[in-house]
Amino acid sequence: MENQILTLGLINGDKRAYKKVYMLYHDPLYGMAYRYLRNNQLADDAVQDIFVKLWTERKKLDEDKSLHGFLFCSLKNHVLNMIRNNARRIKRNYEYCDYVGIENTDPENILIDSNYNEILNNAIESLPSLKKEIFLLRSKGASYNEISEVTGCSINTVKSYLHQTRNYLREYVFCHFNENDIKNGK
Repeated sequence: MENQILTLGLINGDKRAYKKVYMLYHDPLYGMAYRYLRNNQLADDAVQDIFVKLWTERKKLDEDKSLHGFLFCSLKNHVLNMIRNNARRIKRNYEYCDYVGIENTDPENILIDSNYNEILNNAIESLPSLKKEIFLLRSKGASYNEISEVTGCSINTVKSYLHQTRNYLREYVFCHFNENDIKNGK
């Protein structure tokens, strides 16, 4: 009900409603953006872009649809576009973080990481057995040929299943991670 009131306020240009939405959603959106981008500046830019979009396109909002869904779906699409457009830069950030062993000891981020890992493990467990086997073999460094020999699938099937599995895991984690944010009051 409160989301409907906030959405109506946004549609009508109420800056107090906008500020409240910002206060409610900034941190969870930032956490999700950072999870994908691993760069403070890029994550902050992504979140700011979403809030700018929210304000500029507020007249298009549907009061009967989830504001939460709009924000997180917009962020997901924006981040995926950023990743596609900045793939090299983002890859270097991942490699750097892994290389120097950056660990965040902030209790909130440790909780987020633990929730993320739990959700990812649940996603992997929910895979059909063959896709799960292929994914786990690949994550352990097995080549397409090796996976093909072990599973009896063609190399093209292995590649196709891996692609489908990665897409499924990305969506599963994204959806369930956001649900946990709401359940935990974030």
